[in-house]
Amino acid sequence: MTNLDINRNYIQVSRTPQVNKPQPQTTNAIGQGQAVDFKTLFEKQLQNNNQVTFSKHAQQRVTERKIDISNQTLVKLNDAITGARQKGVKDVLVLNGDTMFIVNTTSNTVVTALKGSELKNNVFTNIDGTVII
Repeated sequence: MTNLDINRNYIQVSRTPQVNKPQPQTTNAIGQGQAVDFKTLFEKQLQNNNQVTFSKHAQQRVTERKIDISNQTLVKLNDAITGARQKGVKDVLVLNGDTMFIVNTTSNTVVTALKGSELKNNVFTNIDGTVII
């Protein structure tokens, strides 16, 4: 058994940073080992943020209603959201054939989805624009 002296305090001193030492440039997967400036990283992040996402509720509705979400549908949705946002629409109803999505353009999030006969005799509220694709 080892005796411990609890009255001793140990302070670990780290290396003192050097002043005026050039900082390494940020790298990531975009540059793949190359230096990438903030503007490039920021623009890439904005581009990623412009991709449509589905809320948990919308994901459940897509699954329950067996709505096919192909890459082509996602491209169309992204284009519709971009167009609606440019017109100042915040919550848009997007019609794609017999499928409907309600999307918040601020967060690029599909809030809910309907298909086929569910579209009839429904009242859709809290939207301020419609895009037909």
